[in-house]
Amino acid sequence: MNLSSRIRLLREQAEITQQRRLLVFSGSPVWCLRQCDLVGLDERTVWLGKSAPEQVEALDARQAHRLLGRSISQLVINAWDGFNPNAFGQAGGALVGGGLMILLCPPLSEWAEFDDPEHRAMAVEPYLTVEVGRRFIRRLVALLDSDAETLIVREQGDITGLSELDLSVSNVPQIQPDLIQPTMDQQRAIQAVLNTARNRRQPLVITADRGRGKSAALGMAAAQLLQQGVQLLVTAPQYQATHEVFAFARKLLPDAQPHTGQLKWNDGELRYLEPEQLIKEDPEGKVLFVDEAAAIPAPMLGALLERFNRIVFATTIHGYEGTGRGFAVRFRQKLEQRTPRWRSINLTQPIRWAPDDPLEKLVFEALLLDAEAAEDEQIQAVELADVRFELLDRDQLVNNGPLLRQLFGLLVLAHYRTTPGDLRLLLDSPNLRVWCAHSQGQVLACALVADEGPLEDSLADAVWAGSRRPPGHLLPQTLIAQAGFIDAAPLLCARIMRIAVHPVVRRQALGMRLLAAVADDAHMRGLDYLGSSFAASADLMPFWQQAGYQPVRLGLSRDSVSGSHAVLVMKSMSESGDKLFNRLRQHYSEQIPHLIYSELADIERELLPMLLWDIDLPLPLNSQDLLDLKGFSAHNRTLDNTRYALRKLALHLFSNGLLPEDDRYQALLIEQLLAPGFVSEQQAGRKWLNQQLRGLVTECLNLLDPALQPVVGEV
Repeated sequence: MNLSSRIRLLREQAEITQQRRLLVFSGSPVWCLRQCDLVGLDERTVWLGKSAPEQVEALDARQAHRLLGRSISQLVINAWDGFNPNAFGQAGGALVGGGLMILLCPPLSEWAEFDDPEHRAMAVEPYLTVEVGRRFIRRLVALLDSDAETLIVREQGDITGLSELDLSVSNVPQIQPDLIQPTMDQQRAIQAVLNTARNRRQPLVITADRGRGKSAALGMAAAQLLQQGVQLLVTAPQYQATHEVFAFARKLLPDAQPHTGQLKWNDGELRYLEPEQLIKEDPEGKVLFVDEAAAIPAPMLGALLERFNRIVFATTIHGYEGTGRGFAVRFRQKLEQRTPRWRSINLTQPIRWAPDDPLEKLVFEALLLDAEAAEDEQIQAVELADVRFELLDRDQLVNNGPLLRQLFGLLVLAHYRTTPGDLRLLLDSPNLRVWCAHSQGQVLACALVADEGPLEDSLADAVWAGSRRPPGHLLPQTLIAQAGFIDAAPLLCARIMRIAVHPVVRRQALGMRLLAAVADDAHMRGLDYLGSSFAASADLMPFWQQAGYQPVRLGLSRDSVSGSHAVLVMKSMSESGDKLFNRLRQHYSEQIPHLIYSELADIERELLPMLLWDIDLPLPLNSQDLLDLKGFSAHNRTLDNTRYALRKLALHLFSNGLLPEDDRYQALLIEQLLAPGFVSEQQAGRKWLNQQLRGLVTECLNLLDPALQPVVGEV
């Protein structure tokens, strides 16, 4: 049987079973491209990479996210232009049952040694691309070689995988799912959506792996609501992701009036708006659908939850777009707090392809999309006294499937936006160290630590001037480019990129002990400082400060992914690190009181005590301030003439870790620091505010250092 006949049988197998198949052409670039003529490429084909024929749709690997929400029947991935794990997952998820994925790659025996263009982004200076690890590709090649349902065609003439396929298709059941007829899973989801549309403050969360028809279910539910005259809104990270919602609504309502981002049926309307528009504006709409919700920043989801009484969130569990199950964990907590009557439903039955799809199994295994942290019961059985804190050998890690799965599963659980690309970085990044806290075969905590610095003088000058932004070196580049401290360039440091602790053993000091092990290692290696950069939150800041890390810079704008301000924390490890740290803290102390009154006026209030703790105040409390405060609290001095002293009092208390015990007074103190008097005056009037503030000032004066008390007492 010649190759063309084998490919035809492979395609027939895929079409009849409504499963997807993988075809690998392994050889030189020219030979791989020539083999594509045997497959039959047409306008239905999507090509990822360069050298695409004119008749097909071509996308760069970094544009693969545009395929989310779409359905394609044939996909070519040209790995000669680099193998991008994120694109592999995203594009594969768009391929429908009966479709073919064609992978063009170097000879499998040589692929790991190929200088992949993707290595350039991983080759942090001073490392060269040849120093990037090859573990990810070696693991992928082993999976391909062992997969009996993958057809591999080698330039040398060898063909493997086809003999293991069942080419006798006569006994294969004909699976031709009617895409308009919902599955049982989808019927349950549609009914749940309709119930949410009828009931206030009962949000619905629909979760599913890719290909389970969650977006289609939203579209079918939308069609029913439109017929009832309901005004519907739908949002997603990008408009393309809502394609299936509109497509299925229109299939059931063929006479509806379609427009870009809009579908009308009599009095009913389905309209797309960006998440930012929904928050800033006040659009008309009874029900809101949020598709691919986990790819939207959590603060933005929270704002939508507050604004809309009837809301449905739909998201992918094993996120090709980099969401992970961490979304479900964190957002569940928010839902429990704000809307305890919320409901969830999980779709398991595939709709885009038949069950037991070979390509889905391969993609999940290659990218560890279904990696799970250790079970709660397994962690509960571990003796914490026996925990080992270990720097892992990545050559051993890649060959230890259970350990790798648990470790990556824990990272996915702890950090939303963990992507398949992070798996490749974990295995291959030349400047990365992987730490693990484990016992009895169970991973309790882990940390990814990236070595950074030094930067050569010429590079540091270019970074300071804003003309260069080389890959990696986030800490020194931020300190040089954003904070303006070019003397950070010659120092050696390590950045804690990720740290995760299993939920069962949180608040057991495991994270602290893991950071201590990282610090001991850094000290032995002669590093100058340790640091981390993350989305500032009241949950995270106490952990880092307790571990001895202090903020040295706060981002002025909110991150587009997290929706929060980024904070850079630092811990010195040497004399040179001490000098840099002290200068950075002085600079931070001088700036932060002014910034929270201007550029950072929207900062979360609960963060203020943590951001201001232990700073050196540029203008400390003096005797005149104390005189003003005493005059206000015990006499008839006006609030307007006391505001400046009141603000300095708030800064003093925060910087020394002092807060009133009364929660009402704490909130009032924070309010005065951010926007003195505005909110309270609007809510309850000046008389009420004066009364409350006099009590606040009286209590706060009693919290001052005893050395100041005689000054107060003399008034």
